[in-house]
Amino acid sequence: MGWDDPTHFRKSAINQLRQIVGGSLGLIRTPKHSATRSVTILERRIAPVFFENDAEILGSGVASRSIPNLPKITALLIGDLEVKFFDTAEIPPQQQVEMLWDTEILVAQHGAGLSNMVWMKPGSLVIEIQPPLPPTIDSIFTNLAAASQLRHTIIRQDHEHAKIDLEALAEIINAPSGDSTEFHVPKQPGSVPFRLLRALPRSW
Repeated sequence: MGWDDPTHFRKSAINQLRQIVGGSLGLIRTPKHSATRSVTILERRIAPVFFENDAEILGSGVASRSIPNLPKITALLIGDLEVKFFDTAEIPPQQQVEMLWDTEILVAQHGAGLSNMVWMKPGSLVIEIQPPLPPTIDSIFTNLAAASQLRHTIIRQDHEHAKIDLEALAEIINAPSGDSTEFHVPKQPGSVPFRLLRALPRSW
């Protein structure tokens, strides 16, 4: 099913996925004793050659989207934070799971890398940097976060390569962890016939 239909993000399936993959990698959820909060920031770097020459849709990485001032966010952060920068395009899938497993705050620009949020502990926070997007895809990660039982917020970006408001981002990261436990997967918008049509298998 396409990710444009949030009714196919199921909490039970995501929880089962976490258990199966986490178990196979020997990852467990341990009670948190440290005051340090883990912040993972996904940044886009130069894409592998494959995406420039052989991919069905050419272009990826920093050439596709970027946030030029994002690395400067560390100067505005306070408190006991462990901040790490990654480019998931450079990291094997197993390591992507491991690095997100204990992440409490994930910051990333809208893109496939944000799907790694499914490995995070329920109740953690996802901050999506979102440039202007078509209404068919602008809520993909809002919906995925809801089904993954994660808190989600958006920092707007004027265009795909624009600077963002670092003070607004820092304020969210620096804020004490919330204790929200209510999560809701939005219903697919549109009329009933339209929603039924979009729920059909895409093999045709």
